[in-house]
Order: sequence, then structure tokens, then C-alpha cells
Amino acid sequence: MDDMTHVAILLVKATPELPIVGTASGRAKVLGYDPQALCGMPLALLCPLRQPDGRLSGDTLADVFAQLQHSGSLSLPWRLQTRDGETRAHELHLTLTERDGEPQVAVCMVDMSRMQFAEVLNQAKNELLEMVATGQPLQPVLDRLTALIESQFEGLYCTVLLLDLDGRHVRLGAGPRMPAAYMQALDGAEIGPTAGSCGTAMFDDRLVIVDDIATHPLWVPYKDLALPHGLKACWSAPIHAANHGVIGSFAMYYREVRRPSAAELAALHAASHLAGIAIDQARRDEERRRTAQWLEEQVHKRTAELLAAQDELVNSRKLAALGQLLAGIAHEMNTRWATRCSAPAPCAPAAAALPRAWAAARRSSARSWPTGSRRRSRAPSWWSRTWTARCA
Repeated sequence: MDDMTHVAILLVKATPELPIVGTASGRAKVLGYDPQALCGMPLALLCPLRQPDGRLSGDTLADVFAQLQHSGSLSLPWRLQTRDGETRAHELHLTLTERDGEPQVAVCMVDMSRMQFAEVLNQAKNELLEMVATGQPLQPVLDRLTALIESQFEGLYCTVLLLDLDGRHVRLGAGPRMPAAYMQALDGAEIGPTAGSCGTAMFDDRLVIVDDIATHPLWVPYKDLALPHGLKACWSAPIHAANHGVIGSFAMYYREVRRPSAAELAALHAASHLAGIAIDQARRDEERRRTAQWLEEQVHKRTAELLAAQDELVNSRKLAALGQLLAGIAHEMNTRWATRCSAPAPCAPAAAALPRAWAAARRSSARSWPTGSRRRSRAPSWWSRTWTARCA
């Protein structure tokens, strides 16, 4: 991916042209050049036209080597330019030396931009992992990731697209600096072998580099969406989750036709890896939340069923107790009624004695009246007949 060294040593002849006479970089290239191609090249050709202070690089180099003649060694920040035209911050360590009686300068070049970029990526990783660990929502995590990557490259626009759970359609993840209409048009799009950079990257599970959206065959269905917004180049890498395959894509857009540098490719791969961690964790959290919600619903449902069964049991017990009470009352009433009906009437002895008493009274009356005398009939009265009938 990146075949350029971060540290290289050049031997430069101490003459006004400052030609390079040797390199030490192992097998790696120096600023994109093969080490052999640098021999004889003036050091000024490895510099941009001007340094950050606005001075011409050639004039500044002449002053630096003039100072080196007096001090013997010197260290200073410097800007160098790669073969592709990318300007990078370096730190130069210059040492005046001599070889075969000829004065030379050993130039140790340390690519600070790469080290600074590695440090930025490391800080970004720590920051994002902290956000994930503290349970921050996915949206601000992805927004922060795109902002960190965009801050490292001028004119860069980043997006994160999510692959739907159906494995076929695209869902929006992040892209706060992208045109809103363009992002909305991508929502719900289907991935495929010719679905732009992102859709193809997810479908084929590979890095997709499109340096010119207007002419590339992958962008035929989508170039009319991108070109009106000035988007001309797009590079996309698939996002993976542990044991879940492809879950999205991280993309870099530019408003100019171009291919990615080694630093941009490194950033693209690092960003896709960090996005995978964040998305995977968010999906795991969502799955746990759904599981907990389902369990809670089941607990409420079972609790309601138990309460209903308990109420039904209580009601059935109450009915059983009431039935037993009514049965006891009925039994007691039936027992008392049967006892009352089977007992002898209290007036029966008196009723049985009345006829005898009446007969004795008649005999006594007959003896008291003389023979042939008139007397009233002593037939039983109405109340005596009625009393006798009731007591019978």
C-alpha cells in the first residue's frame, strides 16, 4: 500500500546546485522516487516552490547551507514534495561531512507528516473507542470519525453508509459535510456489481477506487446524482464486523479527478476499521436492548396471567366456601323440620281425655236432674269441637 519510507538519508554535494550523490533508504522509495533515480538530481527539485513562510525553496536552501558551513550541523522543519506533487512536512537534520576530500552534506529526512498522521489516527482511535465504551449513540461517533479524517486532507469529504440487515440495501450512516439531497438519494439504494463505489465495495467486499466518476463504468447508474454536486472522485472501502461480514462502507470524495495517495489509503483503511468497531458495538447494544425489552414484555405477560389465575382461584374458593355454607344451612333446616314433624303433638293427651271427661259430666248431670224434668241439651259447644279436632 505505502512503499515510501518515513526516514531516509541523502548525500548531497556541497556545491551551489546541491546535487544528490547517494541515498540510504533500503528498498523503499524516497518521496515516490526510486533511489537510483535521485542520483544527480538537485535537492531543490524535491521541494515545493515555496516554503510555508512564503520564501522560495531554492533561496532558503542556499541560506541554510551557508549557515551549515559555520555550524557544522543543523536541524530545521522543512517541506518536501513527493513525485505525485503532495507536499509533506519533514524535519531535516543536516551534518557537514567529507568524502574523498570532497565536502558533502548528509541530509537525514524524517517524514513528520506521516508520524503526525499516525499520531492523529491513534488519538482518533482512542477517542472513538472511549465514545463507544461509554455508550455514545452511533450517529455522533460516526460524525466524529468523518470529521477527524476530513481534517487531515484538504478538500476531502467522507461518508459512512450502513448495509441493511437484509444484506441488499443501503442505509445512511454519516456524512455531515456531504450534500443532503445526495445523501437522501442514496438511502435505500440496492448494492450490486455496478452500484457506484460504495455499493460495489459492499457487494464485492473489496476496495474500490474511482478517480473519475464521470467516465467510470461503476458510476453509470449514479453519476447523475454525484456530478451536479461537484463530486468527481470517490474511493470506498468495505466495513467489516467481527464474524458478521460486510456491514457498510467508508468513502472518500473529492471535487477533482484524482487517485488516492498512500496516506489517504492508510486513512481509508484505518477509518473503515474504526467504523466497523463502532457499528458492530452499536448493533450488539441494540440486540441486547431488544432482547431485554422482549424479556420484560414476557415477564409482564406472565405476571398478568398469574394474577388472573390467582383471582380465578380465589373466586373459585369463595364460591366453594359459600356452597358449603349454604349446604350446611340447608342440612340444619331439614334436620330441624324432620324432627318437628316426627315429634307427637303436645295437645294429643288432652284431646284424648276430653271425650271421657264429657261423658262423665253427662252422667253426673243426669243424676242431678229428676226424672221427667226438662233440661237443656248439653251437646258439645263449637269451641270444644274445634279444640278437639285440632288436638286430634
